[in-house]
Amino acid sequence: MNGRTNTSVVTIDTGGTKIPLEAPSALATIPMDSQVKLTWKDPLDKYAAPKGETADDPWDIASKWDHSTLIRKAGSDPIDINDGKLITESNIRDQYITQSYSDVDDVINGTEYHYAIYGVTTDGIVSSPMFATALPRNAEFRYKQKFTVNYPEGYETYHQFSDFNAGASTTSHAIFVGLAKEVGTGVGLDYDKYYPYNYAYVFDKSGTKSELANAGGNVSDRNRYRCIMSTSVDGYAFFGGGWYEGSPWGSVNPDAATGRTVIIDPSLTVRTQSLRSRNGGGAAGVDNKAIFFGGGTDLFAEQYDASVVDISGTVNTISNAVSVMWGRTAGASTNNHAIFAGYTENLANGNGYSRGNAVAYDSALTKITPASIAARFDHVGVSNNGRAVFAGGYTYHSSSNDTPSRAVEYYNDSLTKASATGLITPVRYLAGVSYGNNMLFAGGCGSDSNYTATANLYDGSLTRKTVSNLGSARANLTAATAENVAYFIGNGAGDAYVYE
Repeated sequence: MNGRTNTSVVTIDTGGTKIPLEAPSALATIPMDSQVKLTWKDPLDKYAAPKGETADDPWDIASKWDHSTLIRKAGSDPIDINDGKLITESNIRDQYITQSYSDVDDVINGTEYHYAIYGVTTDGIVSSPMFATALPRNAEFRYKQKFTVNYPEGYETYHQFSDFNAGASTTSHAIFVGLAKEVGTGVGLDYDKYYPYNYAYVFDKSGTKSELANAGGNVSDRNRYRCIMSTSVDGYAFFGGGWYEGSPWGSVNPDAATGRTVIIDPSLTVRTQSLRSRNGGGAAGVDNKAIFFGGGTDLFAEQYDASVVDISGTVNTISNAVSVMWGRTAGASTNNHAIFAGYTENLANGNGYSRGNAVAYDSALTKITPASIAARFDHVGVSNNGRAVFAGGYTYHSSSNDTPSRAVEYYNDSLTKASATGLITPVRYLAGVSYGNNMLFAGGCGSDSNYTATANLYDGSLTRKTVSNLGSARANLTAATAENVAYFIGNGAGDAYVYE
């Protein structure tokens, strides 16, 4: 909801200057389940007339911004800075323009909250406020629409692959990379006919699609399903690893993996970083860091360490993260831990046994070993409300015992593991997203090797609820959110769910 300004001014007499700043601007709210996310722009310093705010002489400053104060009141606008509950005081200018502040302090669903944001000078002078309102509620994903993904000329898809094999979110955009291009007449299991598309597709909450040519190019040279790793951290989207183009399936050179990693910030600015080459691993965030874990330098060469990059681009390595290859694993986060659970020791085709081992890292990158989940791989991890949730997957124990999984298991912030009601149908190669206290899992490949359109909605208590299915059955799809809209994309089509 857009904010609005009020012309009243409150000042505090500290013996200094008494010229208030302009009110903070662009106050906006996103009401959610038991919380409200807010963004705003802090006011500029004021300079003495006649130079105004264009003056650059520090001696001409009449009022200097010190911090902004966010006040919340139920039912009506705060009268002044002391009327209501103090939510936060931010002293980093424009910290919450794109990265939202989450108000979770005793927020009650169904209560209309009125917010006021004030700019305060170094002399304690308080500006006029800007107001906004929000009505948090126990909202759910609602199916919005099915749409066709329009590809550039010459680019097509193959039923065995996702159109995009990785998705992640910034503050306001869903970003997808890994579109495959057919360069020959591929049939059956002829995987070698596919090369990558050198763009990233970007969706906003209105459904508008754009392309990031430089991001796609930097994330190019990788084209196999389940090989690009991705995660979202503090409003930044991270994409890492994958295969070089032209790598033949089942016959890969040791240099067939890439360490190229892309960091896309909330303004859609793209940066690249080089990490350890790997594909088929997992990714998850902790603090301001993205951890790329497991996988290998090709289908058969093991990768024992893990790579870490934070939102500034600083790189670290976790040595001896694993003792065997963790292929086709999944990652998810609690509030204070990145967790990786479930994998196969044979990245090529899963002929090795499925495993349920789990590894967690805290913000100091200390390794912890929580309880195992049910043995599986080709599953999905979703971070939700302080929980790391793992759903679906594939269990393999012998040539006569290989089945998809219905299991939904999660870790809380104490790394205690628990189970929730299973998926409606057992599936692998599914996709999942999180918004508020809800999670949505959809698509995948069932026990009969047929694709499914089934969608599974879980609320804040991890109770499974009914939601409309995808518009068509698909596997190897991927998903990401753009504010309150969730996009599921794969195999020539997309579906949008709105969270309301």
